Amino acid sequence: MKKFKINFYSIFSLLTIISLLQSCATPVLRDTTRNIRREIKTGNYQKALNVILSEPTYKEKKTSLLLHMEQGLLYHLMGKTEDSLRHLSEAKNIHQKLYTISIKKKIQTLVTNETFDSYYGSLFERSLIHFYLTLGHFKLYQKSQKRNHLLNARAEVVSWDSFLDTQQKTRRGRSVFKNDLLAKTFGAYIHETIGTKKELGIALQLYKDAKILLFRNYNSYKTYNKLSKKFKMDFKKLPQLGEKRVKKDYVQETTFSSQLIQFLDKKIVSLTLNLRPYELKRITKKFNISQSIVKEAKSVSKLPNVGFVIQNGLIPPKFASKQHYSLEKALTPDNPTKTQREVAKVGSFVLLAFAANQLGLFPPSNRYDPVGAEIGIRLTDYSTSGLAISFELPAVKSKPITEKLFLEVFDLKTNELVFKNPLPIVSPLGDIAEEAVAEYSAAIYPKLGARLAMKHFAAILSSYLTYKAMMRDKSQRYWAKITALTQYLALTMAIEASEKADTRYWSSLPATIHLADGYLKKGNYRAQVVIRATDNKSAPSRVYPLGKFNIEKENQKKVLNFRLK
Repeated sequence: MKKFKINFYSIFSLLTIISLLQSCATPVLRDTTRNIRREIKTGNYQKALNVILSEPTYKEKKTSLLLHMEQGLLYHLMGKTEDSLRHLSEAKNIHQKLYTISIKKKIQTLVTNETFDSYYGSLFERSLIHFYLTLGHFKLYQKSQKRNHLLNARAEVVSWDSFLDTQQKTRRGRSVFKNDLLAKTFGAYIHETIGTKKELGIALQLYKDAKILLFRNYNSYKTYNKLSKKFKMDFKKLPQLGEKRVKKDYVQETTFSSQLIQFLDKKIVSLTLNLRPYELKRITKKFNISQSIVKEAKSVSKLPNVGFVIQNGLIPPKFASKQHYSLEKALTPDNPTKTQREVAKVGSFVLLAFAANQLGLFPPSNRYDPVGAEIGIRLTDYSTSGLAISFELPAVKSKPITEKLFLEVFDLKTNELVFKNPLPIVSPLGDIAEEAVAEYSAAIYPKLGARLAMKHFAAILSSYLTYKAMMRDKSQRYWAKITALTQYLALTMAIEASEKADTRYWSSLPATIHLADGYLKKGNYRAQVVIRATDNKSAPSRVYPLGKFNIEKENQKKVLNFRLK
């Protein structure tokens, strides 16, 4: 009879666990992603594409957005622009449908592991779909000179701006990605190319908006601001302090922000001189533009007719980060569920004491540090010094950028250096991805932690019932603790297997995107990127050849795009 009781309790508890797990974890794409990135680093874009096409998980409906984003960018890198546009257009359609489901609502109703759900994509990833669509249409225009491709590029810029405008309205007051500096600067490139006074006027406004955006939002990124952590922590109170106070106490420029500010200042002055020279004094004062920039802009009588888009490196990987959640907090919530009430009947003190003393569930020696602390989100209510479980959440760690890029252009006939300019970073995707993933993980942390805590309670209860039943039989007491612990470990392994962090992401993106432009006479040229260390001036420079190109028309802007491996 006693053996029957043991089996009964074990079966009952295992059924409870099974009902909580419901589904086994679907395979994540971690190994596949590593293979894709390895091939991209060596420039084997076709092999990277083959890896994607051979992975069954990419064929699942829930991963369709990711599939089309990856294919779209790889075809772009292979120079197959029409194929790239086809896949990116499909990715855009998918994300528009997915976005009708509120991400906030998805988080609030989180009941299963995220890998079971569709991949929605981060906001910055969805923004980059617009960028690559714009770039693709523009490449077709430069190849065919058909104006409809140029107008398609312009239409995509407008769509991009509309998408970001909606995001900005819903994310006001928060130090998170809600507008895209790349949309302003590259959008201005497209309007400049059309070249009418109206379009140049739009380009001018976009460059002005870009400088404002750089100060108000992109100072939260370490690439642009040495005080970025302080800027993010106090973000909500910054508007009340005034621009001068914020600049003094919260902003310390880096090499990269200085380069970008100079680039934007030159664009603002150059277009102002071309369109409304009588406004120059007011504009330079409003945007705090130095007279040296004005003097340099005045020395160039013509607007730039060649632009360079440089995509550098590979975005940092998304990985699983270990987090902790208090069992004590989860056991006694403000509004307990039916399952929580059933667990409470056994007695919270007895259950937790059993978990600590018999199963060895002690908290780690260090203080819990839930995700989100880096972006000013506090979750101390959920992370206490009591007993805790551990689980995975996605994370990205962006490495500090230690190299700056310069563009050099040589005349093919004379081999003379005719143009040299910094390549400012307009999109530090590593920083942006790190913040975006931290924001998402911080949002799901309490809901996910509570859900997993209840799974562990069921496992503890299962082990507890087994332990108590065996302790009533003198012949089984010796094995009671061993059996209970073995049972608990088996159940926790099942829980862990079902709760792997969702590390899906657009793995083929670059780490940084750079822009530069200038004026070149009609002729044939070759270009190269010179890469220099920012932290070691004695280190030798590296040179990356971009190849040859020609300027056929001096009065029409040409944009060249390159991806550095």
